[in-house]
Amino acid sequence: MSARKPDPVIAAWDRLRAAEKAWDRAYDRRDEADSKARAAGFSVSWPVIRINGTDCLGMDSARRHARDLPQAEATKAIEAMRAALDIRQQARRKAGLAPFDAAERRAASEWRAAMRAMATTRATTPAGVILKLKLIELELRDGKSSFGEGIIASAIGDLGRMARSRRNRVPA
Repeated sequence: MSARKPDPVIAAWDRLRAAEKAWDRAYDRRDEADSKARAAGFSVSWPVIRINGTDCLGMDSARRHARDLPQAEATKAIEAMRAALDIRQQARRKAGLAPFDAAERRAASEWRAAMRAMATTRATTPAGVILKLKLIELELRDGKSSFGEGIIASAIGDLGRMARSRRNRVPA
């Protein structure tokens, strides 16, 4: 009797949990550094630029809300956001926050890669499918992410493969 290989989704799950912890730590460290920088008199918060009646905190939001404006006004609004973000970036560097920002970006990137792995790694056991469904449960509780649809599609595919396999054949 040969030993069964562990479900690869379990390793992906462990990677995701480690990435979540690392991101939480990086966020907390950055937040603490932000507080110290503000106490030292630095302005390190996100700029808020009002575009077409909406407060925008970044370029994606600025572009989205400038879409309906006349071209010249939209360009001016986008440039105002870009300038405000550049000033914020310079202030954060001057306050010594760049390493904290970089660490948080790396941690967030690893978390996104781990979530993609959960969606693309094939489950070979019901336990692997359950872990994917746990992520869907969290998404239903905490709010939609850009990964939920891929993870649920993957779980359905995994269950289909398991149902079609010889040892799990569903009787007709």
